[in-house]
Amino acid sequence: MKEVLKDFSEENLYVFVGDYFDRGIQAVETFKIMLELLEKPNVILIEGNHENNSVKKFINDEEKYTKSFD
Repeated sequence: MKEVLKDFSEENLYVFVGDYFDRGIQAVETFKIMLELLEKPNVILIEGNHENNSVKKFINDEEKYTKSFD
């Protein structure tokens, strides 16, 4: 993600198509990047099924969700 965003330009439209979180050890870092992007007027974030599932797990306080953000 950082490699893609290193040449970020306000003149371009960026569309991210979801599934930002699945596996990996940098979920918190990815989340912080997505929060920054959310504020930009030239960025569109589309929710993927992984985000949808994470929200459901968070709401239901499922153990699997909380472990992925340790």
